[in-house]
Amino acid sequence: MDGGFALRPTRPRDWRQTEVVVREAFWNTYQPGCCEHLLLHRLRQSSAYLPALDLVAVDRDGQIVGHIAYTRSQIAGAHGSTAVATFGPISVLPGWQRQGVGRALIRRTEALAAGMGYRGIVITGDDAIYSRLGYQVSKVFGIAMADGRYHAALLARELVPGGLSGVRGRFIQAPVFDQPIEPRQLQDFDAAFAPKKKAVTPTQQRYQQNLSRYLPDD
Repeated sequence: MDGGFALRPTRPRDWRQTEVVVREAFWNTYQPGCCEHLLLHRLRQSSAYLPALDLVAVDRDGQIVGHIAYTRSQIAGAHGSTAVATFGPISVLPGWQRQGVGRALIRRTEALAAGMGYRGIVITGDDAIYSRLGYQVSKVFGIAMADGRYHAALLARELVPGGLSGVRGRFIQAPVFDQPIEPRQLQDFDAAFAPKKKAVTPTQQRYQQNLSRYLPDD
């Protein structure tokens, strides 16, 4: 158990606790409160969910301190579609952040995804964070958002040499990510968790600024 934690597959009985971990990790990060725990709940009911890539990190007492989940996405190109893996949400309890948990979850699942035949991973995330793990702006591979535009937050990594070579097209994420989360739905779902105070934070402002970071087409 290097670093005081170990990785293992997520079991159905872990699902609720992983939603708790996601909620703790994302609370007040991108909005007052968060919606990622409800997104994870929905994701697991999606046909695009990849259970073999659903992993948790546990401490020496067996308590879940980190989690990662994946869905299957598509790159729609001129000559057909190519399946890629997409992780998210990925979460680490605040007290365990910056201790290698997230990196370990990503590296382990990258290897598993490659073993399943996936040649690349495409995600949306902060390039300042994921570039340290070898993720590049997807424009490098000719992969655009679904609307055809390139964005600094759309990132990709090859799992095998040349894995994304020639895979040009639009990133089509699992439909579950496009389903709106209505305020009442989130309120009702969140009511089953421990109360937490919502607040406005600097990370929310940075997130809003990053939403407009589109890249030129050339």
